[in-house]
Amino acid sequence: DSSHPTTGEFHDVVGDDLPNAASLESSAREWLHVWNTAQPVAAANQRPLFHQAREAEKVLHYLETCSPLQVLGQLLSAAVASANFLLVESMTSATKLPLVRGALDRLHHLAEQAIAALEESDSVDLSVTGEVVVNQSVLRTCDRFCSAVHTTEVLLSRAASLLHKLPGRFGLIESILANCHDG
Repeated sequence: DSSHPTTGEFHDVVGDDLPNAASLESSAREWLHVWNTAQPVAAANQRPLFHQAREAEKVLHYLETCSPLQVLGQLLSAAVASANFLLVESMTSATKLPLVRGALDRLHHLAEQAIAALEESDSVDLSVTGEVVVNQSVLRTCDRFCSAVHTTEVLLSRAASLLHKLPGRFGLIESILANCHDG
């Protein structure tokens, strides 16, 4: 085929850093030989990849060195990402509706903003009296995300109900949802 470069042209384009076919074939043969000659060992008899108790101790030590506000920020970041994921993955046919797609896109954008704000506010500020000062803009960003979750959940439940009652009538469902959403 004239549209595919020959081997010489290919090396001219990408350079000589690529392994040649013979060495790749040799490497593949070695792995195949190891795979075929290895004795099977039950998973229960294999050496663990890591020591569970030691790794758990590392995590607990890390959490002990964090302030409660930092732990809360990390938990909220995980909750925001999970809520966004669950709402996006829960609806398949409803995503054909532009209003639903727009709400999910807005939710995703607000989730990214909330996670970024939580990551940026990882440091704790203390007032003169020693009280923890919470960044108000982070709280507002998280509140906007929570409001968007509520709005998106309502929209998704209405869309699912209408799609069940009016299968395939996407135009009609979109206009009904738009009227409910506006009013």
